Amino acid sequence: MKVTFVGDGRNDPKQITAFGHVFPLGKEVDVDLSAAVAEELRGNQHFEMEQPEELDREALLSRAAELGISVRGNMKAETLAARIAEAEEAGE
Repeated sequence: MKVTFVGDGRNDPKQITAFGHVFPLGKEVDVDLSAAVAEELRGNQHFEMEQPEELDREALLSRAAELGISVRGNMKAETLAARIAEAEEAGE
């Protein structure tokens, strides 16, 4: 996922370190982020992110089964992706 630290235009540092990555001001950085961290950055006005790709529901269902995650039939793909990310982080 490509992320750019854009700051707020007032005395921005030349770079910041967040979530274990260094983000130079105004430079795109290709990073591998969990769904939870990506969602947190997506809501932060100091960062710009590429739009996420469409989630493959079948792949998510398969991964959820591997992790033993219970899935309701009407669960949104985004919710399922977040639950998978939480389970993977907890298993580290």
